[in-house]
Amino acid sequence: MILNREEKERLVLKLANEGKSTREIAQVAHVSLKDIGIITRKSTGDDKKQHDEILTKKLSLDSKCLHMFKEGNNNVDVAITLDMPADDVMANYLDYQRLQKLDDFIQLYRDLGNDLPLFILLYKRMKLEDLLTKKEILNLIRIESDLKELAYKIDKECQEIGRLNLIKLQLIDHINALRGIS
Repeated sequence: MILNREEKERLVLKLANEGKSTREIAQVAHVSLKDIGIITRKSTGDDKKQHDEILTKKLSLDSKCLHMFKEGNNNVDVAITLDMPADDVMANYLDYQRLQKLDDFIQLYRDLGNDLPLFILLYKRMKLEDLLTKKEILNLIRIESDLKELAYKIDKECQEIGRLNLIKLQLIDHINALRGIS
């Protein structure tokens, strides 16, 4: 099941309240360690203090800009708060997005571990079959789920056929016994 942002945040907070470690939370909720920190700080109010501290520190304007994007601020808010020209804000936002994607890629690399060759093989096969759009990937996942369901149903039906064949053999033996045939 795919969770939306609010559901993931609730799950992170629930697991944190249960005393789970950040790494355990990341594995269960499929959320980056950085995002877990943001979510937990936001729930305790620590993110506002950290935000104010960072904006008042003697960081470069670009660093302050990246931090504001990390907190979820939009381009207009960043431009107003930091008194920056729109072109500079947009350039920083593009840098922020590139860094985020790199973080996501690094997390994926860590998550895959020894399964990286399998993932690369899967990616190459999907590329070869031209199955790289979100819609096509979601369709493949749905089909795979349907196949698991079908396999389960087939297994149950095979068990039922086996049970019925056993009953059939018992009935044949019973009929033969009634006829006096051994």
